[in-house]
Amino acid sequence: MSLNIGELVQTMLGAAKGELEAAWPEAKDFAEAEFKKLAERSIEIGKQRVAGNLSSDEAEDLLLMQKRAAETVFLAIQGLTLIAIQNAINAALNAIKDAVNTAVGIVVL
Repeated sequence: MSLNIGELVQTMLGAAKGELEAAWPEAKDFAEAEFKKLAERSIEIGKQRVAGNLSSDEAEDLLLMQKRAAETVFLAIQGLTLIAIQNAINAALNAIKDAVNTAVGIVVL
């Protein structure tokens, strides 16, 4: 498996930027850090799932926990609504799902 985390993060940022619109200048630095964590954790969850260390439900629960953690960070930014944040995170993950799923060999995202 060969994925470039930096490239994944840039793809995620591009996908999320439109969802966060006016708050993007304040959100960008938070988004970069949170999306890096999300990309890394998604790959790790996939690896653990492929290795048989996690069930499908456990992998799904772990990914949901990671998404919720990112939401909490974004909620600290004034002017962002939960719906906008959820849309941005979902757009970011959708933007990398094919690359991650292909790399780990199963559907993680």
